[in-house]
Amino acid sequence: MIERECICSRARRMLRKKPKEDWKREQKGQVVLKKYHGNISNYTLNKDEFLVEIKSLMEEGIKSGILLVHTDEYYDTLTEDKIRQRLQLLGEETSVSCQDMRFKLKNIERTFKLKMWHDHSDILNHSFVNFMTTIMYDAANFMTDNEYQTLARTTSSTTGQSIVEKPQL
Repeated sequence: MIERECICSRARRMLRKKPKEDWKREQKGQVVLKKYHGNISNYTLNKDEFLVEIKSLMEEGIKSGILLVHTDEYYDTLTEDKIRQRLQLLGEETSVSCQDMRFKLKNIERTFKLKMWHDHSDILNHSFVNFMTTIMYDAANFMTDNEYQTLARTTSSTTGQSIVEKPQL
């Protein structure tokens, strides 16, 4: 009971300090800008550490066998028909020359899409900035469900997307 009264009296004191205009706008459901407690202006992103984390995500994809990794020699040995089939499977244009299609396929299969999530938190007047990065599933970079089930010789209903986009700490 005593603790509750202290909290209520503290809240009343804080409300008294708030300008009347802000209080009226808040009562009407309008947005009232509030002063941010922390200071994140001196935060720097260490690019090298970030790239190390991305590389570790890629290595996990290689270990699981679901990531498609091809050398330049692989692309050089592909026939025009194979390149055309792969580009059609990916929904890309195939009306250009063989060399352009080869370059386009190489470019598409080596481009990864990253999903970034960030959170700015203020806990006990200490600012925290959290970033979570994952690789998004794309059929150009990873095996399709049919390819994975054929290669793994499994009848499991696990999808390639669920393997790739699995949250990690």
